[in-house]
Amino acid sequence: MTKKIFVRCFLTPVNKFLTERIRFTDAHLRLLEQTPFWQYTTVPANKMDTSLVNYLLENWEDQHCAFRIKDKLVPITIGDVAIILGFKSYGESVTFQRSKLKSTLQQEHFDGQPISRSALEKKIIELQHSDDLSLFTKMVILYFFCTIFFPQKNYTIPEGVVKYAENLEGLNQYNWAKAIHSFLVKHINYAHKQLRNKSSEVVLGGCSIVLNVWFYEHTPTLHNELGDALTDRPRLFRWSRISFRQKRSHIKAVENLKFHEILEVLDATENEYHLLQKIEGRELAPRTVVPVGANIEEPDTDYSEAREDETDAQNKKLSKKFKKIRAELQEESKHRVALEMKVDTLIAENKKLQKEVVRLQRLIETRANMDYEVSSGFPEKEDIPETSIINENVVVNCSSNPD
Repeated sequence: MTKKIFVRCFLTPVNKFLTERIRFTDAHLRLLEQTPFWQYTTVPANKMDTSLVNYLLENWEDQHCAFRIKDKLVPITIGDVAIILGFKSYGESVTFQRSKLKSTLQQEHFDGQPISRSALEKKIIELQHSDDLSLFTKMVILYFFCTIFFPQKNYTIPEGVVKYAENLEGLNQYNWAKAIHSFLVKHINYAHKQLRNKSSEVVLGGCSIVLNVWFYEHTPTLHNELGDALTDRPRLFRWSRISFRQKRSHIKAVENLKFHEILEVLDATENEYHLLQKIEGRELAPRTVVPVGANIEEPDTDYSEAREDETDAQNKKLSKKFKKIRAELQEESKHRVALEMKVDTLIAENKKLQKEVVRLQRLIETRANMDYEVSSGFPEKEDIPETSIINENVVVNCSSNPD
């Protein structure tokens, strides 16, 4: 029985708060435009399809940091997150390690307590007419952290990232795609463990809306009817136009997909290439690798990336291997496409032959029936018994052996 998944990333209430409760002035927007998060003042009210998230979690392969779609392993990478959310995938690493010293924002405006969504909304409303434009902007950034990019089970911000909002000018130097990806993967691993252990409640933290968009971007043939409508950037913004399908239709649609219709890599457009330009190829994203059966602990509010540097070195090696594997898979994919085309041709020819066989069988049966009717309706002369002579109702037996 499919369990209900509880997520913490809902864009609809965020959109409602930013559009109905807040009025951004030109001065506010100018400050926000100096940060990588400026586009999210108009974040779309995308509906979260939890049934799709459930489907993906059930098909998660933690050792490969990938989802199994049909029979194909498709990794979710830093590059995917960069393209979907519109953040560059290079720069300094964001660390979530908790410090004994609370950040200035947390100390002065939240009494050193964990920063919750409700507390941030209250603070933003208070500050929107304030002359302190910088403080207002910092609170909006924290609100994005809390509700979209790093949401947690308890609706608070990881304390380790609060300090980054203190320096608005420095926000552009960090690799936010990598940070969001790492945080999300940690929560995917834990939620997958909950599903596997049949927990009564499965909660997924992190930027889970990425998973909806990731699936649709990797299965473009399911959405051909949208055509040229899919042009918005970042790609998260383009999917507000459709109503997400339910799980049954997802599974049915996936079962009908051909191997080559499931994309392994999202190709960046010219308008997106700058997000990836310092990545050598499309390397496997740094990830939390959790062997099957390992003891996975619940994500903590103090999510640490202490091993991030180690995984960076490992992923440089993995990147080279991945390029080779990807080239082999592309070649195999071409071969599969050719085989599928041949199979389709043979199937079509077989159907024609079957129809011709049926036609010929019917023709044979028709002619056989006609021959039978002719033979039974007009008996030949030799079929009349020679031993009987009929003469005016008198039958004389001409047999040489009388009774």
